[in-house]
Amino acid sequence: MRELEPSTNTSPGYGITLTEVRYETATEARAAEELASILANGDARPPLRPVSDIPLYLSVFAC
Repeated sequence: MRELEPSTNTSPGYGITLTEVRYETATEARAAEELASILANGDARPPLRPVSDIPLYLSVFAC
């Protein structure tokens, strides 16, 4: 785990304000669903945000 630099978070495509799971749509959708379920807080699951241009990508942004 590492901190997302504020300068990176202000870049296009970021703007993270709450915990979310980002994943590559072709290969990582199932893993993203499982991870979001594990990270769920009661009935609230972190949102899933697909990205299509980064192969084999799965990441959690935690706030």
